[in-house]
Amino acid sequence: MYHAKIVDGVLVKFLKTYLQSYKATLFSGVMVGFLSIHTLEDVLLLSIGRFLPVPLLAMYALGLIISWLLMGCIVNRVLTKAGIKPHSH
Repeated sequence: MYHAKIVDGVLVKFLKTYLQSYKATLFSGVMVGFLSIHTLEDVLLLSIGRFLPVPLLAMYALGLIISWLLMGCIVNRVLTKAGIKPHSH
């Protein structure tokens, strides 16, 4: 039977495994993809806001639409790579 080392009440093995898993998730391709898409959205919205001043609610709606479209592209690509047809209901 395996006995985990306990330091100050914390299971070191559990903590080490958790941190390794978190690190793998944080730097995974999916996370980097979401981060790059979010950055692209921000730059796009800042550019639109600078050259075409629009009311706050219009900018918010535009941001939601851009997010929806770009995230839809990501989800579609991930599902297609996984061999799942996105519209096979």
